[in-house]
Amino acid sequence: MEMAETKAFSIHKFNGQNYQLWKRQMEIYMADNKLMPYILGEVARPTVNPEAWLEKDRAAQAFLMRGLELE
Repeated sequence: MEMAETKAFSIHKFNGQNYQLWKRQMEIYMADNKLMPYILGEVARPTVNPEAWLEKDRAAQAFLMRGLELE
């Protein structure tokens, strides 16, 4: 099973068969990095000065992509 490296820990990449493990690892990482509200759509993109929002949103997307096993 392939692993993705992060600053704090390694996660098992989602391979189509390990959803529960992958999901829990993602939840922990996203919560620890205060990204969960961006994943859940709870933080609306501001119309004025959206740079900070974009940075968090991109960080969440990037981590999700790193957690997928791409073939």
